[in-house]
Amino acid sequence: MRQPELLRMAANPRYANLVGSPRDSEPGALSPEYGRIPETCRRYGLSRSRLYLLAGEGLIRFVKVGGATLVDLASVRVYLANCPPAIIRAPKPAIKTKASV
Repeated sequence: MRQPELLRMAANPRYANLVGSPRDSEPGALSPEYGRIPETCRRYGLSRSRLYLLAGEGLIRFVKVGGATLVDLASVRVYLANCPPAIIRAPKPAIKTKASV
């Protein structure tokens, strides 16, 4: 498929599920396969510079469609699934003082 055809497809609402869009949060909406960089940052809580670092290390995949850079969202999900779990400890109990009794 030629690039102009892909750009027309990306602009067509019928193909909106191929790239991230505000409609992605609707119930029953298909998960997009690719997203623009700002949308991917918002969706996954990653910074733009972190996305570029991960792409440079080969951990996530970018594709070019005309002038647009799209992020392969499956590669981002795989990266996040392979990150170590966060270790969250319960807070220490407060120490009671004579003044607070």
